[in-house]
Amino acid sequence: MSRQSSYIAVMFIFILIGVSSVSAIEPTPRGFAYSHFIGIRFGAWTLTGDKTVTGEDFSPVELSNATLYTEFFYAHRIKPPVSAEITLGVFSQGDIEYLVDLQSYITAVKIYSMMISAKLHPLPAGSNFPFKPYLRLGGGLVYGSREAIDNNYSYNDYFIEDNEAKLTYVVGAGLDWPVADQVGLNLDFKITPAKFGKPLAGFKDYSGWQLALGIGYIFQPK
Repeated sequence: MSRQSSYIAVMFIFILIGVSSVSAIEPTPRGFAYSHFIGIRFGAWTLTGDKTVTGEDFSPVELSNATLYTEFFYAHRIKPPVSAEITLGVFSQGDIEYLVDLQSYITAVKIYSMMISAKLHPLPAGSNFPFKPYLRLGGGLVYGSREAIDNNYSYNDYFIEDNEAKLTYVVGAGLDWPVADQVGLNLDFKITPAKFGKPLAGFKDYSGWQLALGIGYIFQPK
């Protein structure tokens, strides 16, 4: 074999190695199935628990069944079928009215929800279906605070009265809808038990279901 032929053979081997190396490099996965999602949801917390007054000397006149619920969320995509979501939410069960000796008493209770959930995405990563359904299962902490009580709507007796905390679980389902490369909408439904050991404003059970609409920012890991 001539020296020129040897050079050509060596160059050919190097070209084959280079092509093999390039072909072995997988393209960076793109799309919502490989992205994280952060945003905010607005909706309602609808009470489903027992509304029997416990541990108070007076009876309620009015109790709201559904109140505004706000929630921040961050969904971290682990694999296309699975993401882990952290949520921080709050709703205020305000204006719980009582009547004692013909005088009105108003108290406000805020419930804070801090959860971490696994979200299971059944559609394949390459699906062109615009809506991305998911199932949710998780758990965390609900914290309730009875923040104020006043007589005849005058806030002369404002004070922090009591608080309670409860470990619980959350189950639910929803839809993600990427409307642009970096913008997504969300419809989320979940059920959260929240029955405390002691009553807050006369009630122990603030369990309920939450239905919320969200908007968020979609981004891919670097």
